[in-house]
Amino acid sequence: MQPKKPQGVKGPLGISPAGMTIHPVEFPTAKPERELLIANIFVNGSRRLASDPLVPFSDPKLNPECDLDISITVANGQRRKLELVEYAPLDLFGGKYANVPSNHLTGDVAKSIVKLIKKKSAHYAGNSNLLLIYTTENAFSVPSPALELIRRMLSGQKLAFERIYFLSPHSTTEGSTSLVYPREPHDWYARWDSMYLASRVLRGINVRDIQRSDENREGITFSLD
Repeated sequence: MQPKKPQGVKGPLGISPAGMTIHPVEFPTAKPERELLIANIFVNGSRRLASDPLVPFSDPKLNPECDLDISITVANGQRRKLELVEYAPLDLFGGKYANVPSNHLTGDVAKSIVKLIKKKSAHYAGNSNLLLIYTTENAFSVPSPALELIRRMLSGQKLAFERIYFLSPHSTTEGSTSLVYPREPHDWYARWDSMYLASRVLRGINVRDIQRSDENREGITFSLD
């Protein structure tokens, strides 16, 4: 039997009089159900990618074990294969989410994801498949500056995927989807060079750093004391 995969904690955060509250996404523990859930969140969130000619996506289905993970229908009615890969570099932190720091350098995050993309690309031929990178842990969130740096690092690269996306789930039905390849760098970041972006600190919250004080159906509340 394979060892159980460590589970992250991902979901929207809020502040209440009792402290900080997180509404964790309930990800299935079984691989097929988990991948299908991620694919459905991706299909829902990708509708906001108005400039992507493949959108809207629909009808995600699991593929056989020896194939890419998912097949989806794109805007012109054709079926495309979608490979899923989770961004969770636990090997850098002793294999435990509890060891993951809340703050990361943008450059470190971008390099880690680009390495993951190139590793996946090396396993496939052709360029008509799609790749989706996703995260199930708040401490591994990838905000806009890191996505911009990834786009710059991948610009001009020859990869075995037609499109590469990043998904940050917010619930079991919705999430934020971003296109990272191929895409021109965003104008909003034009004033900053890559060295400056890489040196920025991404400040996040590892919920394990906060004392847990209560659980209820509305979410999990943590004391800030």
